[in-house]
Amino acid sequence: MDTILFDAFNSRNIDKLRQFFDTSLELYQDNTGVRNYHETIEAFTNLFKMDYVLTRKLVPGSMEVYPIKGYGAIQTGKHIFSHIENGKYQEGTYKFMQIWQKKDGVWRVTREVTYGH
Repeated sequence: MDTILFDAFNSRNIDKLRQFFDTSLELYQDNTGVRNYHETIEAFTNLFKMDYVLTRKLVPGSMEVYPIKGYGAIQTGKHIFSHIENGKYQEGTYKFMQIWQKKDGVWRVTREVTYGH
């Protein structure tokens, strides 16, 4: 699911990306605060309008997944975001945790925490 979600992100496909988030989403980010589903989709939409293309890669070997009985799973890891802005390559490695819910056979993120920015 991580690969499919971030393929949508990396290709700037907001319609596909929004399908991975439950409408009850709470996203906690150390440098931007707390966002709900609608605020998160708006932030992604605005990001995809930028002149540069932000790309996400999972740090190999960093992902861990733990089941949550009767609910879904906890995913943790590190990822690298990179882009070229004003002719300069920029890159950052950050930590994340996602709570995935499996409901009616569909996996969606209900909570996300991203930090270390």
